[in-house]
Amino acid sequence: MMTPTRHILQIILFISALSAGLQSCFKRELEHEENYINIKQDPSIADNEVLRFRTFKLDDYDRYIIFGNNNEVSIDGTAQLPLLLYYDGQNRSATVDLGGCIYEYQTQLDKLTFRGALLRSPIFTEPIVIDAETLLKRQGSTSQSQDRFILRLKAFTLPDGKRVSVDERQSYLDKPLGISIEPLYHLTYYRN
Repeated sequence: MMTPTRHILQIILFISALSAGLQSCFKRELEHEENYINIKQDPSIADNEVLRFRTFKLDDYDRYIIFGNNNEVSIDGTAQLPLLLYYDGQNRSATVDLGGCIYEYQTQLDKLTFRGALLRSPIFTEPIVIDAETLLKRQGSTSQSQDRFILRLKAFTLPDGKRVSVDERQSYLDKPLGISIEPLYHLTYYRN
């Protein structure tokens, strides 16, 4: 004959075993779920932990740069930097689209590199994949409630490894390509 204590112990063991089995099954199921995979955090590159989960508003353009979980710039933030290109002897409008690219921040140098950004302009038939080199520095603020920064685009590197800046023009599609004016963007650290 089974005692009540032994019966309760068997029930508890059965529930524990069932619970462990369900947890394991549920976790395996989640590992195939896209949202669960995206939540997993990759190790930080360089000093990226400083920027991870931070959002900055580009003051003059009503756009946002959102630094994501896996060393990437979120595609949700309309992170586009307008600039003026020198191309074939004329100044032309362009945009550096940062959405989805990988960022790498080096605190000691104030250097922020965006790898795999897209350079878009009406002068190109399709966007050019570039690495954009910038400086990110804190700016003095008149208000205690706002953290202000300056992002300066120093140069970008073309797919063939050629560096393009204000001082360094390169041949692209047999025409000279450069940055007309070194772009400067005022940012405000955006708190939700």
